[in-house]
Amino acid sequence: MIKYVHAGLKQFYRIHGQTNGLFYLGHASVLAIFGGKRVLFDPVVLSKPYADSWAFFPAQVVDSSLFEVDAVVVSHIHQDHYDVDYLKALDGKAKIVVVGGRDSFIEDLRNNCVKNLLIVEPETVTEILEGVHMYGVTHETNGIDSSAIVYNDKFCVYHGNDNYLQPESLKKFNLVGPRIDVACIPYAYIHWYPFLLECGNDQSAYKHAEGDRLVKLYMDDCLSAIRILQPKLMIPFGANLLLDDGDAYSDINIAVKTPIEFFEYTIQTAPDLAAIVTPMLAGDYCGSLEEELSISIAK
Repeated sequence: MIKYVHAGLKQFYRIHGQTNGLFYLGHASVLAIFGGKRVLFDPVVLSKPYADSWAFFPAQVVDSSLFEVDAVVVSHIHQDHYDVDYLKALDGKAKIVVVGGRDSFIEDLRNNCVKNLLIVEPETVTEILEGVHMYGVTHETNGIDSSAIVYNDKFCVYHGNDNYLQPESLKKFNLVGPRIDVACIPYAYIHWYPFLLECGNDQSAYKHAEGDRLVKLYMDDCLSAIRILQPKLMIPFGANLLLDDGDAYSDINIAVKTPIEFFEYTIQTAPDLAAIVTPMLAGDYCGSLEEELSISIAK
């Protein structure tokens, strides 16, 4: 069992532990506090996804307190979001909350004997803890992904993980709860396709141009999502997982832009959104203090 305590997380608990806030653990994992209740999203604590062939950069924050949460929300079955070893280690001490409508995902949870499972109906407001509600939407076509807002009467978090919803699906969240305080929205994706193209040396420029086109496509998609959700603060999601093949600077890894690069792209193409976009890395956090959001960036 993990024994140590992360200094930044300890400070976060001291400031926001009985109020409302969000601590970024890395990749797609955040710890949100709603009136003192701890809700953990997509934690990867004990397992090594994809046979340890990928690396989180920066490394995820792992802390003994992650075994002392009230609920864990798991967005989908992919291993960089779904840590079965950790869920089983909780041994029913926290609610494991998933959006329904995905039979293979639910079956896998049950086959692994994950305890205290709460399945919420898609597009239905459900009270997952006293005073804490959740509303989730599954991907329109792929049968895998889901996104959700979790909120109480003072704080609302959107967790988009790597689910790229269409505008009509995103608009559903605006009709449900309070205004979103913090939105974790994907902007980057690992694009295999351009780098698997069989191109001769004279066509390598096409391969890179196709990679650049997809990078821009996903960043523009994220900017559109920000305009629809209209959060007070947006955390860029999706650039903390790299292919661990001995070359951190491979074409595939370089194509996954950093949160800072997305922020710079926002300034260039959508400057009116720049004040909302807040690049965060593992160990950074924000919280609601006297109706205002405070932000702490680790140095």
